[in-house]
Order: sequence, then C-alpha cells, then structure tokens
Amino acid sequence: MSNPYRFKTINGWNTLFIPKPGAQTFNIRAVVNAGSTRETTPEQFGVAHFLEHMFFKGTETRDYTEINRKFAELGDVNAYTSRERTVFHLTSLPRKDKEAAEIFFDLFFRARMPDEEIEKERSVITEELQTSEDNPISWAMKRIGWDTWGQAAHPVIGTPESVSQLGIEDMWAFRKRWYTPENTLFAITGDLPESRVDELFSSSIVPAAPQAAGPTTVEPVCEFKTEHFQIDNPKSKQSLLLMIFPSVSDLEMRALRFGPDLATNLIGGGMHSVLFEHIRENLGLCYSIWMQYQTFCGSGYHSIFTLLDRSNVKTAYDASLAAIETLTRSIPDDLLEISRSNLLFDYSRSLETASGTAHIADSYFDMNRQLVPFQEYQDGIQSITKEEIRDFIGRYLFKPKVAVMNADLPFN
Repeated sequence: MSNPYRFKTINGWNTLFIPKPGAQTFNIRAVVNAGSTRETTPEQFGVAHFLEHMFFKGTETRDYTEINRKFAELGDVNAYTSRERTVFHLTSLPRKDKEAAEIFFDLFFRARMPDEEIEKERSVITEELQTSEDNPISWAMKRIGWDTWGQAAHPVIGTPESVSQLGIEDMWAFRKRWYTPENTLFAITGDLPESRVDELFSSSIVPAAPQAAGPTTVEPVCEFKTEHFQIDNPKSKQSLLLMIFPSVSDLEMRALRFGPDLATNLIGGGMHSVLFEHIRENLGLCYSIWMQYQTFCGSGYHSIFTLLDRSNVKTAYDASLAAIETLTRSIPDDLLEISRSNLLFDYSRSLETASGTAHIADSYFDMNRQLVPFQEYQDGIQSITKEEIRDFIGRYLFKPKVAVMNADLPFN
C-alpha cells in the first residue's frame, strides 16, 4: 500500500507534505509536541497556552496590527493548545503561498513577544478563563479531569493564580526548551507540486542551529485514579454523568485495526448508536448522550457523557452499562454496517478540504511519528469482525470511574 505522505528533513526540521489534488486552498501548520502536560509546577500552569497567544503580538519587523490585517487578507489563521500539543495553522489560496509561508514562519521563528503586550494579553486570557469558569460543564470537566489523572491534567489555560504571575521569562524558557527540531513538525497540505512545497519550506524555515545536549525529557506521569468523584455547582440546574474507561493508546488502536473506533461509534457515536437509541429515544432520560475516545500521556481512554435531571442519573448509569454489556453477546449486522459507513463518512468529509486533511498531522507525535493514510483506515474499519469488537468491549469497557455533578453517585 503506497503512502501518499511525503516526509523530509529541510534545514534541519521535520517537514510533511500531504498532497490534496483539486483543493482550492492550501494549509500550512506547525505542530509542536508540547502542551500543558509539559508544565511541571503549579507556577507554570498555563504557560504553553499563554505562549501561543504571545506569538501573534509582533515580530522583529511587524506589529500585531499588521499581522492581524495581513492574515485577514491571506485567509484564515488560528492556533490551539491542548494537553499534548500546540498547533499553529494558516489556510490561504495557492496563489498566495509564498506570502503566506513567509509571514507564518516569521511568526514562528521571530516572534518578539514584547513586554508591553504581556499585561494586555494577560487580561485577555483572564477573561477567557472566566468564560470557561462561567460555563458549568467546562467548570466541571476541568475539575473532574484533574482529579482523575492527577497534576498533569491541570487546566490547559492555567489557574487564576498562575495566569496572574506568569512572566515573559517563563515563556521564553518554555519556548527554548520545547520548540526544537525534534519536537516540531511543519506540514503543508494542498494542490501544490512537491517541488514548490520544498521551495516554500527551504526559503522560509530558519536553519536549525546545532543542538547542545539538553536535559533528558521526562514524560508526564498520568496515573488513572479509581476513586469516584462528586461535585456540586449551583450555577447549573442540570446534573452531569461522566463514565471513564481506561483503554488503549493511538498506537494500540492502529495495532487493533481501529476496532476501538468502531466500538466507540457503535456504543455512542451518533443518533444510530446503542446509547442514544436506548437512553435518549427509548427511555427519554436526556437530550443527548455520547461516547468519545481521547488520548493522554501516551495512553487512551473512552468516556460517556450526558446531562440530565439528577433523578435520572442512576437509571441512566445502570441502563448505559446494560446496553454496553449486550454488545459483548450480540452485535446486530445492520448496526455494524451503519457504524462502518458512519465512521468512513465522517473521515471522508473531514478530508474534503485542505484544512481538514491537514488536521491529520496533529496526531504525528501521538502516533510515534507515523500517520494513517485514508486507505489503510478504510481497510482496517472494513475488516473488523464482531468477535474483535466484542473482545475489545469485554476487555476495556466495564467498571468505569464515575464522576457526577449535582447528583449522588449512582451506586451509593
């Protein structure tokens, strides 16, 4: 099976070209293997996210006004910080590729982060943090994640205490430590000749300086705690039920030929799923209920999430586990085929645009510098058997950690 992705080392940095024939736009992105899990002390919490904001405040030759206006002219630019990574991305027209690459890499390599801008941005982030705190679900999920996984799962945005005292020196130190060739991938996706992509990378990427031996990277420790969790939030009139199942990493998912993806879709991936049909449609206990899969610190977990009246929490908990258990005994043929089709439709739809396709690059470090071409994913989904799905469910999706908001634990 041929791999359409083209990896090269250019100017000492890892680069990736994902051809996208027929695309009307192209996407350029920098994926840095450093998010909030790299913040090792409470004083550092939020520095990765704060640094991301400061990248847009000016370079050696541009101020933030010019940067904002130029990006508006070129197309769409944004960035995000997660627990695992920081990603900067720009989508523009192919005829503006040189100009887009030049300003994109100007920001990445020559961000000035002026002292006079830090207090203004601190105020911006404080408001962003308050918006999150005012959302009852966001408030609950942050506290539940921290309790479940320990200090490495502290809020990505930081805490009011840490945001209030982070300084520009903290950001420069974080940047120097983690924004390095071994921790960074530059990717371009679009309908461009490979020679043109090489030219854009070569002319815009600043050659890597010789790297002195740095401190040994210590991977964050994320120990799943088995205690259950109950919190109250007077701002919310609803209750939250969250069920968390430790499962498999991205690499293990690939080894299992994406059986966990199919199990997730069957159980809670949409309106066709067992949980939605039973808990929402048959019992009428909630507006929506979903299962999702996420990776964290080299491991992975599945979780079920729903909002409902507190009087329905125990019924929904018991009914959810019972519905999952039925799949270990029997999986209807029609439901299996619907789930296959639904997964492949979602994946195909995401690949329709250059920006959607480029998002593949974000999992580069999660997958140990491997990426999954669509054909491999499609073949894997189509080849999964009922027995493999039942085995996965029976092995991993039982006895969850349970977190509730504004309700009693469902087994008390």
